Amino acid sequence: MGTNIENVSFARSLVEQGLVPKNSRLVDLGAQEFNGGIDIFKLRDVLAEFLTEETFKNLTIADFTKFRYSGPIFELLGFDYLALDIYEGENNVIFDLNRDRVPKHLKGTAHLVQNFGTTEHILNQLNCFEVIHDLASPDGGIMWHNLPMSDFHYHGFFKYDVKFFERLLTANHYEIVHLRFDQGPGSHVVPQVLFDHGLPQIEAMDTAVNIVLRRTSPAPFQIPIDYDDDKVDVRAEAQQTAAGS
Repeated sequence: MGTNIENVSFARSLVEQGLVPKNSRLVDLGAQEFNGGIDIFKLRDVLAEFLTEETFKNLTIADFTKFRYSGPIFELLGFDYLALDIYEGENNVIFDLNRDRVPKHLKGTAHLVQNFGTTEHILNQLNCFEVIHDLASPDGGIMWHNLPMSDFHYHGFFKYDVKFFERLLTANHYEIVHLRFDQGPGSHVVPQVLFDHGLPQIEAMDTAVNIVLRRTSPAPFQIPIDYDDDKVDVRAEAQQTAAGS
């Protein structure tokens, strides 16, 4: 589970766009570390953009070098931050996504829920996505997923087809705020067992989906059903949403 400065900046920009309120509650599925460490110069630029001049002026070099997890940065940016994790830590609530359900005092309280490379490691997929739904505010709560679609060999249990998100948003009347697909050379070696049993000698290309959904209804979570009729084109939905915003 990891994040980067660009994700932090994007999350804060949701406030500027009016998609989440100021001082909103942000819930991470898993405490997010910075992939490959933190670029303090990029961090400085992000904080300079969003903090008041007085607050930014009082920061020191030491402040920029001490961050390992994103939680303290989000708090500095005005979020009410919380991470659900199986490990204890600052800003963490002990929570097992395989089994635990959202407690009553947290239901519908999150204006932004972030799922950055977390749910693919969890066997109980149904509970994961019901937890995300239950956390999000029924009045426009944002659910941000950044997940593997293909390759990412030996990374987690699951990959997510675009059809999954089509059915998820249809079943629960979500709206698409943002959609992007990214692809690059595989970061994990293709397991030899795949070549031994028929896979051609090809290089891995990791593909990820970055999708931001908005909850629009207080209705309880509905389980998506895989079918071929009335297919929703998630890309067309994203274009239509963007055109109407």
